[in-house]
Amino acid sequence: MKKIVVTLFIIGFVGYVNAQFTYPNTNEIHTSDELVIPVIRISNELRLPNTFAPNDPSIGTLDNTGYGINIHKTEGIGFAFNNVHRVFFTPNGSIRTSSSNPAIHIEGTGTGNYQGANLILSAKGVTSGNSHVSTWFMTHRGVNGTAAIEMQRRGRNNEYNGSLLTYSDGDGWRFNTAANKTSGISNALVIKSTGNLGIGTNAPTAKLEIKNNGTLGGHWNPGQSFLTISDTGTSSMIIDSNEIYGSGTLHIGTKSGDIVRFRTVTETSTSEKMIIKANGDIGISTINPQAKLHINSNADVGRGQNPALLVGTRDGLHIAIDNNEIGAFSNNSNAVLYLNGSQSTSNTIINGDGTGNVGIGTNNPNGWKLAVNGKIRAKEIKVETGWADYIFAENYNLPTLKDVENHIKEKGHLQNIPSAEEVEKNGIELGEMNKKLLEKIEELTLYTIQQQKQINNQQEINKALENRLKKLEKLVIKE
Repeated sequence: MKKIVVTLFIIGFVGYVNAQFTYPNTNEIHTSDELVIPVIRISNELRLPNTFAPNDPSIGTLDNTGYGINIHKTEGIGFAFNNVHRVFFTPNGSIRTSSSNPAIHIEGTGTGNYQGANLILSAKGVTSGNSHVSTWFMTHRGVNGTAAIEMQRRGRNNEYNGSLLTYSDGDGWRFNTAANKTSGISNALVIKSTGNLGIGTNAPTAKLEIKNNGTLGGHWNPGQSFLTISDTGTSSMIIDSNEIYGSGTLHIGTKSGDIVRFRTVTETSTSEKMIIKANGDIGISTINPQAKLHINSNADVGRGQNPALLVGTRDGLHIAIDNNEIGAFSNNSNAVLYLNGSQSTSNTIINGDGTGNVGIGTNNPNGWKLAVNGKIRAKEIKVETGWADYIFAENYNLPTLKDVENHIKEKGHLQNIPSAEEVEKNGIELGEMNKKLLEKIEELTLYTIQQQKQINNQQEINKALENRLKKLEKLVIKE
């Protein structure tokens, strides 16, 4: 048995003491024997040894099976069960345990389903105006017999101001927040017994469901983001229920298969709208694009229609394209269609003025169905216009050659043929000019016929004269 040094002034002493004492002075009693005393009153000091064993208490109670309460100088107060210390209250103010059983078991004092607070943490020096001055930890039974763990916030007079944390059997954990001492409780995080995690909702229907008020509003607004993902630098991505934005380039891709598909869905069906294939081909209204951009559409280019492709604005200048038409419109009216990307005369290749007229090398067809500012090379051109067969009509007034000669002397060109100045200024109409040239050819033909008749007549006259001359020669010779 360890030595116990007791310095005391005994007021009352009742019981049996089987021990040897020494008295170094009038205020001390020393003994190395065991003291078994029902009651001891100490007026001054109790000295304890430094050693510590669960079945050998310095001061306390211990039965013959190793259960006891021990008080020690360095270890504090220990509670021993079956020769093993389970709980220690140490001099530094901590509580520790060496058991697999619950370290601390606090039972509420309430009745029925509500068991009262198991642990209360209170603020110090608060006034009656404070509505959140203490936090209560408690367990209780639900009306259906389920167990619950709850952390509440309470006012000065213990008034209930909302549950900050709740666990219920069969339902899971619920974490709530309060902005300040007087605000209401807001849902923060729910972990259901199914494993579903809800942020901002008490009833998550998926493994992770985030619910929030407001929206990003179509611009960079991290304060309204439902979910923000950031790296250690400056890159981040913000998301709400229908918007996703990145602070830099937003990359979307896949390791294999199609890069991305866009579709509409219902509870029972899917409708493919757009696809980006792994090779970069884009399909709109088709999931099997046959080109870098493949639009599958039966739309019409006509004014007011919904074409396969519209470039510009519907109410302004725009180009509309379908599977066999390209049209230019301005506010649903015909407009000029420019190719080669410029309205300047030098760069414009083809320019339609909205009336069906086309200009090549000019942006002003000037009423012509085809106006070309430059050379044309073709193997054949067919012109459909009026012809000059009226020259051969019996009532045609063929100018005399004298008239033609006089007109040439006066005008310097044939009748009904433009002058060189006129051609240089106005050009010629190919069909009309061919008709005029044919007119002159046909007139020449008539002149030639007339001349041939005159020649034939002269030949007959000449032959008759020749015969007469021969007869005269014969008569002269006879004489």
